[in-house]
Amino acid sequence: MLPVPSGDGAPRLELPVERRYRVPARWPATRVPRGETEVRAACAWLRHENLVLRQLSVRDLMALFQPYFLAGYTTRDLVEAIETGPDGEAQDGEPPLLRWGASRILQWTRNRLDSWRDPASGQPIPPPSAAEATERARAAAEHEQRQRTYEEQRAAAVQAAQSPAAQEALRLARRHRRR
Repeated sequence: MLPVPSGDGAPRLELPVERRYRVPARWPATRVPRGETEVRAACAWLRHENLVLRQLSVRDLMALFQPYFLAGYTTRDLVEAIETGPDGEAQDGEPPLLRWGASRILQWTRNRLDSWRDPASGQPIPPPSAAEATERARAAAEHEQRQRTYEEQRAAAVQAAQSPAAQEALRLARRHRRR
């Protein structure tokens, strides 16, 4: 580190250019990364956003999260999986401490994600967003069915109003009103 005078005359330490932290490009929280480049970008963004994960390298995160990305997890799903269990309850155990070393934080994160694996196959279970997407699709289908039923009932009412019997009843009602 090099001491560099600041504008107010007080010296401050400045890292050499190659050691300065670079903020990675923002990764969309609802997009599943595909391919190594996208997985690297997603992991770099997760690392930037989470102080605990910042203790790990992007390479460590890629190795840890790859099976989950292949199972359709988004970065939002991974954050939720680390914080909560599949039942939606908060994960048990002590919170991580920033003084922990990288290997302990990696193990802590792995233990949290293990609750999102099928015990029989060891593969990740469907991500939290999959249940939300299924619910949205079910609600949309239900809305579409209600809309179809309404349109059918409306068409039947219009057709009934145009029948000769309905026209005659309307004519008689008008005539009766005039008296």
